[in-house]
Amino acid sequence: MNVYQWMLQFSRTGGAVLPVSGLSLNIQENNGNILLTWKTYSEIENKGFEILRSNNGITFDSVVLLPAAV
Repeated sequence: MNVYQWMLQFSRTGGAVLPVSGLSLNIQENNGNILLTWKTYSEIENKGFEILRSNNGITFDSVVLLPAAV
């Protein structure tokens, strides 16, 4: 299932609210190290963010699961 198909399974009827809005990403590379930072405008019942990496854009490995803002 691609991202588009995944999103189609959700409906806006019934007042469903996405858990994260206003995601802003910043990525910096320094000597082969990647620094990923982000900001969100709001988080509602969000468990956290799973950071993934891929060498081919098809298969992904989990790097870390970071908790949501409190």
